[in-house]
Amino acid sequence: MSQDEWVWFMAEDWHRTKRKGNYWLYDGKINIIVDLLEEMYCFEYYIVSKKI
Repeated sequence: MSQDEWVWFMAEDWHRTKRKGNYWLYDGKINIIVDLLEEMYCFEYYIVSKKI
């Protein structure tokens, strides 16, 4: 996977603030998402290629 590839980032809503569903969905470049994850605490997330 290229570091500049655009992907879907699904993050768990562990505070249960969402009224419907348990995940937040964002899109962004993989290198930016990895940089953000290095600054966060442990939580469940998925990174999904937009090419599928």
